[in-house]
Amino acid sequence: MKVGVSREALKWALELASKVVNQKSPREELRCVRIEATAGKAFVHATNLEEWLTLHLDGASVEHEGSCVASLAELRAFVKDAQPKNFIAIESDGIAVKAATEINGISIPRGIKSASLDDWPEFPKRPEQLFKASGEFLEAIRRAAPSTGSKDFRRALGCVYVSEGLAVATDGHHLVALPCGSPFGESILVKPSKLLESGHINGDCQVGLDLPEKGKGGRLTVVTDSFTWTTTLSDADFPNWRQVVPNHKAIPLVVQFDEKSAKDFLRAIPALKSGEGAIGLRCGQDSVLAGSSCAVAAFKTDAAFNGAKPFDIELSASNLRRALELGLYELRMADAFSPVLFKDSRGAFMASMPLRQKSISNQTLTIKENEDMNKQETASQAGSTTSASAQPESQTSASHIATTSPEPERSFSVVRSAGGIQADPFDELLKSAEDVKAAARTSYEAASQFARKLKELQASLKRKDREQKATKELIEKLKMASGF
Repeated sequence: MKVGVSREALKWALELASKVVNQKSPREELRCVRIEATAGKAFVHATNLEEWLTLHLDGASVEHEGSCVASLAELRAFVKDAQPKNFIAIESDGIAVKAATEINGISIPRGIKSASLDDWPEFPKRPEQLFKASGEFLEAIRRAAPSTGSKDFRRALGCVYVSEGLAVATDGHHLVALPCGSPFGESILVKPSKLLESGHINGDCQVGLDLPEKGKGGRLTVVTDSFTWTTTLSDADFPNWRQVVPNHKAIPLVVQFDEKSAKDFLRAIPALKSGEGAIGLRCGQDSVLAGSSCAVAAFKTDAAFNGAKPFDIELSASNLRRALELGLYELRMADAFSPVLFKDSRGAFMASMPLRQKSISNQTLTIKENEDMNKQETASQAGSTTSASAQPESQTSASHIATTSPEPERSFSVVRSAGGIQADPFDELLKSAEDVKAAARTSYEAASQFARKLKELQASLKRKDREQKATKELIEKLKMASGF
């Protein structure tokens, strides 16, 4: 086999292949890619036995048809060293693989580590029926993937559920559903993929399913002009997610962001969140204030609130950021303890729970100018929790992002309710659970250490037995040699 290809085309193909190839695989051929030249075209194949990727090398010239299996790491290193506009030649005699490029007009070949073609796994066949899908299909799955529970022991939560025209993902704490324009009626569970999440595969495509006659699972195949990608589907059971999503029409309170206010809020979130990753929202008719008890300064957003009375709620900073990054600018709330819903006009939404923290039920967030002024207000208006609304319009109209100044212009202070802070019934339960986990972890470490010592002792005894046996044999040989 001998094929020539431009450096840029080969670099692109190897970069995508690296998203599939497992460089830590114990099987040598799975750490390689297969380069195939046939019918005047060249292809690069990669697999990890759960994904199969075939890439078309544009502009390749085929001198001799054939195939070879070459190390991906060594090919990438060779391409990196080559000059940008160079043409790279790859040839193989069926055993050895060489790559060559011109440097100062001289062709310099380099040997590339290879594996046997006989060990290369067989690729699945393309499905007989393919459906046209818009770029929204892959894009929705890619955008939903970060919401999966990748570290959860439940396999279904580590996948994106494609059903009823939606790509649904959840980690058990929040749930995202995005319109995906699925071209088929079957429900499938797409496993996480570095290639898909990288965004390299996108745009209009054709998709096909290869489903088993019984049970779940199967394979999904995506075909475009430049690549063919096949991935295995999970056979797990996705939970009934619709029962945890509230009806948006039954949720009366709405905070509406626009694109500008959402972007400003996203920039302020890192400075506002507390150590627990919480952000408190104080929603009023005149403004929506955001911050936390440990924030240096409050942030006034330009979002609109439709409630007749002020409303306080505390949300996860990561969930709030995720929703705004997805373009879900409408926040619907029923109360401080029921699920909240972020949505947009296209049918995409995200559901999550507010945080049950003491500052929601027993503390009130308010605005102060500085520590001295706060003390004066506390002395003159004991127990007042409305100092934020009492600020002059000129001081509260402009948005303000937290800074690290030792004397901040504004900051959140905490005014405790007259009844004091009531004990959270979940605190004792959580503390007991942590104590049990710590005790179990200590016991496990002690058991592991004992098992290691036992293995070392057994190995030492076996070694002594072998030495004793060898000594006896040597004594017998010496006796026989000396005639005793």
